[in-house]
Amino acid sequence: MSKDVVKRYLPHGVVLVAYLFLCVRFFHFISRYAVNILFDDPWSFDDATLFQPHTLWEMYRWQHGWHRQGLGALLQRLFEPAIHWNGRSEALLLGTVFVGAAVLALLLKVRLYGAVDYSDVIIPLLLLTPLQFETLVFAPNPACSLPLPLIVIYGSCWSIRACHWRYTCVLVVNFLLIYTGFGIFMGPVTPVILALDYRANIRHLGHKYQWGAAAAMAIAIASLASFFVHYRFVGGVECFSPAPRNPVLYPWFVALMFAHAAGLRILTLPLATLVGTFVLVLFLTGLWITGRRLLSPQSHTWPRDAAIAALLAYCAVFSLNAAYARMCLGLMAAAISRYTPYMVLGMFGFYLYALSNHRRNIRVSLVLFLLVFATLSARPLNSQEARILEQVSSGKRMWRDCYLARHDIYECEALTNFRIYPHPDVIPLQEKLDFLERNHLNLYDNSQ
Repeated sequence: MSKDVVKRYLPHGVVLVAYLFLCVRFFHFISRYAVNILFDDPWSFDDATLFQPHTLWEMYRWQHGWHRQGLGALLQRLFEPAIHWNGRSEALLLGTVFVGAAVLALLLKVRLYGAVDYSDVIIPLLLLTPLQFETLVFAPNPACSLPLPLIVIYGSCWSIRACHWRYTCVLVVNFLLIYTGFGIFMGPVTPVILALDYRANIRHLGHKYQWGAAAAMAIAIASLASFFVHYRFVGGVECFSPAPRNPVLYPWFVALMFAHAAGLRILTLPLATLVGTFVLVLFLTGLWITGRRLLSPQSHTWPRDAAIAALLAYCAVFSLNAAYARMCLGLMAAAISRYTPYMVLGMFGFYLYALSNHRRNIRVSLVLFLLVFATLSARPLNSQEARILEQVSSGKRMWRDCYLARHDIYECEALTNFRIYPHPDVIPLQEKLDFLERNHLNLYDNSQ
């Protein structure tokens, strides 16, 4: 084998080995901590697909907290009956969604830059981090997992050359994102990128293209507006107030979100603040420069910059909303695990931005920094996180075993010192447990 062939394909082998190793570790992690019993939020949002009869459109528009279930509800309706709503199987299925998102992210990088490089190990390190444990094994919700592959696909849509196919792809994926979990935050981003596309590329073309751009803009705005039809504004936490609380602290909150995505604990607040602020400044710089590039008319890198801008802008909008909605809980709320998938999406966007830098020394420095960031993010959980995971997993197992033996919610709460839902009478929990027993689903699934 010639040296040229080895040089060409060795990066592929290195990245493939990294993907395989991280995938095995990822699924082992899920298998270790996932328990076959509904816990917390699924007892509520599964009314859309399990406990109550609804049409597919009602499932798609089902609201849970701030967001709707969207494509996540349809995925549940399609696959969950086959696995008897088994909690472990569902967690492994969502793990497959994360792995698929990591593969799609690599394909997007290759589509934008044309080759696989050693630095691409950053992608699986970011997207297959165990810091996402709450989304995977605490209270799995497909609506909170599907935005990852959808956003990567959305970025790929902007690289389509044919104008009509590009707009069609962007608008379809944008509509799916708006209704699927926290993909809603792509809703305000799409009209902005479409406007920049018109300014830089479309207004110089014929009327056919201009009318197409105007129609795309109208559809994007209408898609976002449709989300709010019969929408109920809810806080999600009791301390939430619509009036902004301490907005001057929002940058600090967002910086700590980035620090947590890098594996730094809030317990080390000064270090987390320092590192998080540094990452935030780099991130905003990348967003600003990419936005400036989108103003350049007829730029040959415009599709690539649009994909990067979409990833960065989505993460910025999401993190700002998280700061607005959860600041009342204190800065510790920045370390909530379920925010991690959306933060690492932003860091993936920043990786794509780093590769676009024309100065080699700056590009190499940014990539090395991201490699450190991704490695910290992908490291095993610390003792505190592992203890929390073990407590929740063992609590779910003990409660399930107790209920299967005694069929008494409150007695099992007392014996195990654990609750699978904070307010059993509200949903009502007993009726749902009886429903699962009659239909041999979830904790009554004999196929586990």
